[in-house]
Amino acid sequence: MLEQKIINPSTKRQRNQYFASFIAGAVISIQIQWLSEGMKETPAEMGRILNSIFIEV
Repeated sequence: MLEQKIINPSTKRQRNQYFASFIAGAVISIQIQWLSEGMKETPAEMGRILNSIFIEV
């Protein structure tokens, strides 16, 4: 089971009015790439990949 992290709204980055759009664009781009490459990873694997990316953001 994946551990779910909650973005801390007290950080300057999360208070930025464009941050949600930035993250949404990244998710869509990753999904398009995943589809274009034949969805080799399972949805669960993609969840883990996205989780690891966003923890580092």
